[in-house]
Amino acid sequence: INAGIQHVSGAHTSAGCTIEYNPFEFNSGESGTLRIRCFTPQLFLCIWPGSPFDGLYAKGKVLWSVYNIAGIKADSFPEGALAGVGVGSGYCHRIGDRFALSADIGTTAYHHNTTYYAGAHCGRILDRKKGFGLIPLDCSLSLICFIHR
Repeated sequence: INAGIQHVSGAHTSAGCTIEYNPFEFNSGESGTLRIRCFTPQLFLCIWPGSPFDGLYAKGKVLWSVYNIAGIKADSFPEGALAGVGVGSGYCHRIGDRFALSADIGTTAYHHNTTYYAGAHCGRILDRKKGFGLIPLDCSLSLICFIHR
């Protein structure tokens, strides 16, 4: 579940925030629980060479996330938090006065603090790790609805 809001903040800039939330858990049969739960708020700034929401743009962001994963790697179940900064770019195509279609791609550098458990719901602590990483976190296609005054 993702939601966001973005505001034109200048002739060639827009700023906004998004919240990504995944509370879902699935029973995957023999392997048990399958989940990638996360809550991730983000703040971002877009720079548009032309007009905002029309054409190419560059994007910078900061984010924070908490996560809990089970069923992906059977021998341990990670849970933790991360904070990061990211950059990306995209293209936005207007569809009339009310809508636009936007595609973007980007990468994020982050610092994480993760605890690995022996069980999917409750278990002894196997390991704790802190560290830095770089991941291609953004690859999205969005339908934008404009709310005019």
